[in-house]
Amino acid sequence: MNPADRLPDTLRQLRQSRRLSQLALSLTLGVSQRHISFVEQGRAQPSRALLMAWLQALEAPLAQRNAALLQAGFAPAYGDATQGDPGLAQAEWALRHLLHAHDPLPALVVDAHWQVLQVNQGAQWLIHTLLPWTAEVPPGTPMNMLDLLAHPQGLFSCISNLAEVAPHLMAQWRAELALQPTLAPRIAAVEAALQARVGHGHTQGRAAAVALRHGRADHSGQHLPPLDAPRPGHHAELWRPARL
Repeated sequence: MNPADRLPDTLRQLRQSRRLSQLALSLTLGVSQRHISFVEQGRAQPSRALLMAWLQALEAPLAQRNAALLQAGFAPAYGDATQGDPGLAQAEWALRHLLHAHDPLPALVVDAHWQVLQVNQGAQWLIHTLLPWTAEVPPGTPMNMLDLLAHPQGLFSCISNLAEVAPHLMAQWRAELALQPTLAPRIAAVEAALQARVGHGHTQGRAAAVALRHGRADHSGQHLPPLDAPRPGHHAELWRPARL
């Protein structure tokens, strides 16, 4: 497939993952809703300036912005941090500080393939409480968030409003799939697990914040815009209770 053919799907899925209508996006960008629709259908090509503003409005991570620019035939706008980058150590320290500051609420960092890289104490508690079977996983085994969701006793079994949030979750992962084709097997497994629980019709449409349940405690896994981490594609996921 020509990279330019993937841009409409990338932009549409990214917008849907942010729960923005075409009208809301058009008002933010100062263009017509018709033009937004034409770009998302592949009937119009955005200029570089418009595409940059578009991705900024959608709060796309820098790695996704570079990928979308390449799909549109433009050069990437953001450089990748390397081990020799003098700002890398400071950025990694800031990320660790972010997770620590969010304690005792759960927070974790995942890479572009949703491999869990860092967790704070709140996230450790949440995983061990909701997913006790993870205690049997050998130490040092990589943990993947998509696998934790798709597992028969995974996080999907703990989400009380799964039918509501399924559309938002799938829109987010489909947007990432357009940029990370290697995610296809895991995202297919996640979608199959979702459909087995809520049916095919509930993976489309609007969604609300994720509500995790355990006993009598409710936790809102409201998705915050991914925070760009030092490495391309890394981002932090921060969760908070529905009621403080």
